[in-house]
Amino acid sequence: MKNVGLYFGSFNPVHVGHLVLANHMISHSLVDEIWFVISPQNPLKDPQELAPEQDRLHMLNAAIRGSHNMVACDVEFGLGRPSYTSNTLRHLRSKHSDLQFTIVLGEDIKTNFHLWKDYEWILEQFPMFLYPRHNSDSDESPIRWSDYRVHTLSAPRIEISSTVIRADIKKGLDIRFLIPDAVIEYIREHQLYQS
Repeated sequence: MKNVGLYFGSFNPVHVGHLVLANHMISHSLVDEIWFVISPQNPLKDPQELAPEQDRLHMLNAAIRGSHNMVACDVEFGLGRPSYTSNTLRHLRSKHSDLQFTIVLGEDIKTNFHLWKDYEWILEQFPMFLYPRHNSDSDESPIRWSDYRVHTLSAPRIEISSTVIRADIKKGLDIRFLIPDAVIEYIREHQLYQS
């Protein structure tokens, strides 16, 4: 059965850190494919900071063009708002009974994962890979993570933040090498993150 890693995020914008992690998981056979699941509206984030969802989808497709085992997944665009991971997982499982799904998230989610809708069901139903994040207070979680199929990735740590990239774009700074050239071109063409 094909194992698909569901990499959840806003990808606002997608950057090389996202891509390096996805490539690491595929090349080390942790999953067969990575689906970048774009969250149109994260209930725990300010929606004012988000570029339109279709723009984030176009940027992701531009970033992974030519990578046959990476997919920009817009499934949450057609589901209810805000986006709840448990709803997405139930939907994907009902549509793709032939696939095994593994969740990919940043380790910093440990601090507020207990606030997620149906978080216990998610932990019981799906294996999860967490990638280390700088300044992550993962010890502050009320969940006993060792009781579940949760693994910390030993992937390269690339401390790039979409928040910092957006701030640099507003300042007119050079963002080469932080995001793929095709994404830079799209941002410039559509004047994203300018104000």
